[in-house]
Amino acid sequence: MNRSSKYFPLEYIVECKPGRQPFFEVIAAFNADCVANHYANECRVANPGNEYRVLTRRGRKFQQTYTA
Repeated sequence: MNRSSKYFPLEYIVECKPGRQPFFEVIAAFNADCVANHYANECRVANPGNEYRVLTRRGRKFQQTYTA
């Protein structure tokens, strides 16, 4: 994700990969890791067929830090 993204100022991004879809989509962004992880867990419980992950900004790039 590059610096022109509207999510760049936020440190943690939650992404979702629905059922058979081959890619992840951004669904939320937060400034606190515990909030992002909790949100991903709540989404997973509500939609067990989907895959969720949390990305953390590391400099100019985002790196996966949590999988729900």
